[in-house]
Amino acid sequence: MRAFAFLAALLAFGLASSQSVQAQPIPLGNIIGGVMQAAAQENARKEWQSLTPVERYCLNVGLQRSGNDINRLIQQGIAPSDQRLQNLQNTCMQITARDLNPDVECTVSAAGGATYVSRCRQGFARLDPRGNFVEIDLETAITDTFAGRKPEIGTFQRTDAANRWREQQAAGGDRTRVVTPSFSCEKGKRPVELAICNSYDLSRYDREYADLWTRAKPMDPKGDIAKQLAARNKAREACNANVACIRDNTEKSIEIVGTFLRSKGVSVTTLADESASRRAKEAEDKARAEETARLKAEQMKAEAEAAREAAAKRAEDAKKREGEAADYAAFKRDLVAAYKAGRKPEEIAFLPPQKQDLDEDEAKLVDSPCGSAIRTQEAQFAAFTLLRQTKNDLIQRSCRVELGIYELSQNRREDALALIWAAVNNAPYASGRLVWGWTNLATEWIKENEVKKDKACAAIQAREAAFFASPFRKRDGKIVAIVASPFSAQSVLGCDQLMPIADLVSQQVKLCAVTAPEGALDNFTEQTRSTCWVNASGHNEFRGKLAARIEKETAENYEELRLQKVVSVSSTERRAFQESYDACRDEIGKYPAAKADEIAKAPAKIESLCREFLKK
Repeated sequence: MRAFAFLAALLAFGLASSQSVQAQPIPLGNIIGGVMQAAAQENARKEWQSLTPVERYCLNVGLQRSGNDINRLIQQGIAPSDQRLQNLQNTCMQITARDLNPDVECTVSAAGGATYVSRCRQGFARLDPRGNFVEIDLETAITDTFAGRKPEIGTFQRTDAANRWREQQAAGGDRTRVVTPSFSCEKGKRPVELAICNSYDLSRYDREYADLWTRAKPMDPKGDIAKQLAARNKAREACNANVACIRDNTEKSIEIVGTFLRSKGVSVTTLADESASRRAKEAEDKARAEETARLKAEQMKAEAEAAREAAAKRAEDAKKREGEAADYAAFKRDLVAAYKAGRKPEEIAFLPPQKQDLDEDEAKLVDSPCGSAIRTQEAQFAAFTLLRQTKNDLIQRSCRVELGIYELSQNRREDALALIWAAVNNAPYASGRLVWGWTNLATEWIKENEVKKDKACAAIQAREAAFFASPFRKRDGKIVAIVASPFSAQSVLGCDQLMPIADLVSQQVKLCAVTAPEGALDNFTEQTRSTCWVNASGHNEFRGKLAARIEKETAENYEELRLQKVVSVSSTERRAFQESYDACRDEIGKYPAAKADEIAKAPAKIESLCREFLKK
């Protein structure tokens, strides 16, 4: 109408001007057309602005598919109601006017293939390559529609329901259905409602409160309970999003209704009751924790006192050790001087056999600081203290041996050899540890070429007869095998490598012929009984090496003799010769793996069957 009024004014102005002034003619058609175009543009702009943002976005996407947009249509005076846009309008209506339920019951898949009932919302979706719905927003749905990809409608778990489910599972709640509050979370907008919807704990409290009030309301005709609850509900509303405040007020409301129902004879057990039990337990746990903390504090105080005492004791012991270390260093200096002056490696002699009976002090040696290998500095000083205190020669010698072997392990060779030499030099008798010390001394001397291995091995063999003369002795009422000592020493030094095989086999036969006397055997002797009186690991190693040497030597001699017999004897004799060698070789093969009850007989069988093939 404004355009027409403006046009009338222009016409009136033109008429008046033509009467008073002679002027050029005015192009009225251009003026009228421009006014009408402006009016059409203004009308189109108003119509476009009256649309919702989503409607404008949808129509604009559709227009852009054909190279247009809303601004260009406005310039042309085309409004959204224009019939030429009807198809676009219909397409957009199919999307933007779609009735999608924001709060609907649904079934959701959980981990492991299980499902549970929850609350979902409908939404636009795409199908992924595996056929699963993937949610898309409305703008993407509009874009897909105009691109020829019609969006699907899927159901997706509401965020508040997902939050409740996580808390529900963490609390060990129902695994089949998500707890929901008494109201629709889609409609809940206040802070209290939002907090309840996003909390499993608050939702189940709210649900129980509503269920209890539904049962109690008909029993409260005067509204007394309703008034109490109204005050409590107002307090809960004031909590806003404070979870603890909401829970406390809802719990108190539940207590009010629960107490009322019980007064009416209704039996109910509420979450408030559970909370009371929980609070009682928490109080009990707190008291227990406080008591534990008190006891812990007392313990820590006692431990601190003990630590102070221990520190003082360590300081005292350290001072004592300093004195012991000085005494021990002086003791070693004297021994080293004596060792340098008096040692004669060329006169090396193996220890004589052990005494047949030990005195009371000697019998306790095994449990003393010098009765086993020294591995720490504390044990070293304990052995040195015993060495200075004891008057028993065997214990003194054992302490020197153990100290010497410990010094060897610490790479203090001269100190070590001096200690061991002092222990075994001119010893009147042996003990297990003295034999071990002598073996270490001989090994070190051989290594430094101060004595030849064959001389050390000969020294051991020279004593063998003495050990065989009395192969056993008694210790604490138990029988111990003495005869094992020279063979253990020989094994360590590798004396078997220097001896003819025939001698080694004869030595084994002799050793295996030793029979234990009647009476209780000590642990070591009992363990070595089935290995011919040498410790099991040493004897197994010895048997393996001996069998390899026998096999090699007999094979070489067999081949040499066989070639001689080819031209010098009959075929019958050659056959008998071959059979005897096969029997020998078969027995050698059995020897390394011989069972316990076969070991004693095996060396004698080898000696008998292989005599012809062993070097004389």
